Amino acid sequence: MSALNALDGLRRLWEDTTIYNGDSTITPDIFVIVGGQLIDLSGVNSIDQAMAVTRGELDGLGDDAAIALIGIPPSRGL
Repeated sequence: MSALNALDGLRRLWEDTTIYNGDSTITPDIFVIVGGQLIDLSGVNSIDQAMAVTRGELDGLGDDAAIALIGIPPSRGL
């Protein structure tokens, strides 16, 4: 995916891999790869915070810069 649509992709990945379990929300482990840099978003508890961190890392990149998103869904039993 490109930097141009990375934030939309991050939001979709977050929504697809988050588990809503009664009154609790179990967030996924998400990693963003930008060039040779790995951004670890595991432990981030809100999409707004994940977007802010990622937006900062994308700042200054060209729209066509290659970005990879990896999402690991949490275990349902937690």
